Parts: sequence; C-alpha cells; structure tokens
Amino acid sequence: GLTLLGRLPDGAPPSLFNPHGLELCTVPGAVARLKAWPLRVGARRQARQASRTVSLGGRLDRILVDCLGVPPERVVVIPNGVDPASFAGDHTERDPRLVLFVGRLFANKGADVLCRAAAQLPPDVRIVIAGDGPLRDHLRRSFPDPRIDFRGAVDERELRTLYRQAAVLALPTRSEGMPTVILEAFASGTPAVATDVGAVAELVDGFAAKGACDFHEDFATPLPSTIVVNGSRASPPSSSASARCGVTSSRDGVHTTLRNMASRAGSTITVTTS
Repeated sequence: GLTLLGRLPDGAPPSLFNPHGLELCTVPGAVARLKAWPLRVGARRQARQASRTVSLGGRLDRILVDCLGVPPERVVVIPNGVDPASFAGDHTERDPRLVLFVGRLFANKGADVLCRAAAQLPPDVRIVIAGDGPLRDHLRRSFPDPRIDFRGAVDERELRTLYRQAAVLALPTRSEGMPTVILEAFASGTPAVATDVGAVAELVDGFAAKGACDFHEDFATPLPSTIVVNGSRASPPSSSASARCGVTSSRDGVHTTLRNMASRAGSTITVTTS
C-alpha cells in the first residue's frame, strides 16, 4: 500500500527496501516489459524514499541504479545464505556422469538450454531435472531424450541426495538473483556451472568476460570438464566458452564464497545500524 501511495507518512522512521523479482527490469520482449511497467513504477517510488535498498550483489547493484533509480550510495549488499549443516548427511556415492538441474520450470530458468545442451554431451551422461512448473509437459515433448529425467517436484530428503550424487549442478538461467540452489550444491560438495546473470558471479568464478550463455553450444562446452571421477574438484573451462559461462569447484565455493559473503553481510550491518 505504501508503494502505491508513493510516499511514507510524515515522521516515519528510516525504511529498508528489499526488492525481490528484479525480472521486472530484465524481462525480455516488448509485451513482457509493458506488463511489468506498473511494478517498475511502484518499485521506483518505494526506492526513492527508502533509506537503503538491498541488493544481492553482482549485476543486481547496477540494475537497482539504472532501472529503479536508486542512488549508488544507498545500495547495500546482503547476500543470500544457507546452513551447510542442513545438507550434511550420510555418505552418498557420487555419480561422475550425472548433471543436475534444480528449479522451477519457467522460461527464465533456462531448462530448455540444458536440454539442448544434452546433444553436445557424451552419450553416457544423464541429466536429472528436479522441479515442476508450467513448461514441464512442453519440455518433455520437445526433448524426448531418454537420458533426460524430468523428476518433477522432489522433497527435501530426495533433493539433498541428488545434490550429493551429482557430478555438477547446471544452472543456465536467463535472469536470476542469487540462486540458493548454487549455495545448496556447494554445501553438498557439488560444483556448479552457471550463466553470468544477477549475482551469480558472486558465487561462481571462471567468467573470463561478461555475458551469458545464449546458445546451447556455449553452455555445453564447460560441462564435460566438471563431470569428473569421484566428484573431484572441477577445472575451469579451457575453451572460448569460458567467456560466457562460469564454473567453480565446490571446495572453493563453500569456503571462499561463504566467507566473503559473511564478511560483506557483516559490513552491511555496520552501515545500516550506524
């Protein structure tokens, strides 16, 4: 309601604006952008009067400035996080030929990109797509590859098992914030290959240049380098695809990424409470 009114009441305390779903700024297509216009108007009004606006980091900082008009000095980074202890469990044998996708089956998540990439992968590689959504039936019809297992919605126990089994998590998303699925994979000892959108580059290294995996050839190339025996650490892609896709090892991801995130979150708390 305050967003629609466009202003906070007189004498209101300082406010913190934590926008979610910044697809309203990045959604492709003229029709989709037009549909998102009322949301952008409301978000801009709220951002103008907020004392601080929260970003997950990475490219999202720039989106808040350019799309919502947030002054750079009012942007604070508070990254997502997971509890690694929640993903600790009994030993699960790693499948060195298993690629895992976890997410809703909407267009922005890019499951179709991974399905097309399957044709570029070795014939003994399997892909498990864990998640449901309106595109599930369409994807199953469009990609009748027996190596692609559309698992549908899974419970937390099965999801943790899948994380520990997979050789790599693949996330070819077209638009994103800071995906908790990458953090969950890291906490399970699983490396990730992902596109450079949103705050993904805060988690995944190996991006030689800015950009995203727009074509299935780009996304497929780094995957074989991460499908390794016994789930050992991934190696950065050596081909030109490294300019579009990022790959990180789970060991680096758990320790370095989470330590940096904790440090940034601590500095944010200092700023916002001073």
